[in-house]
Amino acid sequence: DRTVYSLVGLALILLVTSYMLHGHLKSQRDAFVPGGELLPGFDIDQVHKITVRDSDGTVVLAKEKDNFVLEEKSRYPVSNSRINDFFKQCSSITLAEEVTDNPKKHAVLGVASVEGEEGEASILVTFFDKTDKKLAEIIIGKTKENAPGRYVRMTDKPAVYLTEAALRFQSDYKSYIDRRLLDIERHE
Repeated sequence: DRTVYSLVGLALILLVTSYMLHGHLKSQRDAFVPGGELLPGFDIDQVHKITVRDSDGTVVLAKEKDNFVLEEKSRYPVSNSRINDFFKQCSSITLAEEVTDNPKKHAVLGVASVEGEEGEASILVTFFDKTDKKLAEIIIGKTKENAPGRYVRMTDKPAVYLTEAALRFQSDYKSYIDRRLLDIERHE
C-alpha cells in the first residue's frame, strides 16, 4: 500500500510541476523580444485591399488581377516598385522596445483607435482580404524624441511598441503612382 501511495504522490507532484512549467513557458512565448517584427508571418498574398489614412486624407489601394490600382482615382494603376516598397516596409517593421499596454496612454502616444482620434501625427494602415475581411490594422503614432523610431500598435491588442527605424507611409495617391510616363533618354 505504501508503494501505491508513494507512486500516486509522486505522480501528483510531477503533474503540478509540469503544469507550472507549461505556464512559465507559455508566458515566455508571449513575452516581447527586442528585434522582433510587428507582423511576423504576415502573408501579403492574402491582401486584396489596403487603406492608408492620416490627417491629410485616405488612399485606397485595391488589387485588380495581379496589380494594385487606386480605387478612388478611376482605378489608375499603382507603380509596382512603390507597392513592393510599401509591402517591404510593412513586413520589416522591427520593434526596439515595448512601451506600454495601458490603453489610457494610447492617445498620448498617438495610437488611440477611436475613429478620428488617432491624432495629427498618426497613420492608420489597414489590410483586407478579397472578402473585405480585415486581416491586420496598424496604428503608427508619434515619433519618440531623440530616437528614430515611432510608436506602433496593432488595433486588436493594447500593447504599444517603439520601432527601431522611422516609418514613412503616405496617404497621398501621388506617392503610389509612377510619375514617369515616358522612358526617353534626355539626348533623344
